[in-house]
Order: sequence, then C-alpha cells, then structure tokens
Amino acid sequence: MLKIWFSAPEAFSYKMAWAWMAVPLPKDLILAVLAGLFAFRLRPILQKQK
Repeated sequence: MLKIWFSAPEAFSYKMAWAWMAVPLPKDLILAVLAGLFAFRLRPILQKQK
C-alpha cells in the first residue's frame, strides 16, 4: 500500500520500512517508560487536589 498511497519507489520493501522504524525505537521505548513513571508518580499528587 505504501507504493500506491505514497508513490514509494519499486525498490521499497517491508524490510526497508522496518529498518527505518528500528532507528528511533530505543528512544521511543525509553520515552514511553519515562512517561509511565511520570504518570505513576503524578497520579497521587493529582488525587490529593480533588
């Protein structure tokens, strides 16, 4: 579908797409964990204010 919707070149493959997604994956995982920890610690503070 990428070839149809985005006019990707014929050499484009799913292997290439996964390679592109693998580059920012470690950063995204770290940010997701940090966001979860932040939300976990922020929840009691917000519940006290109600």
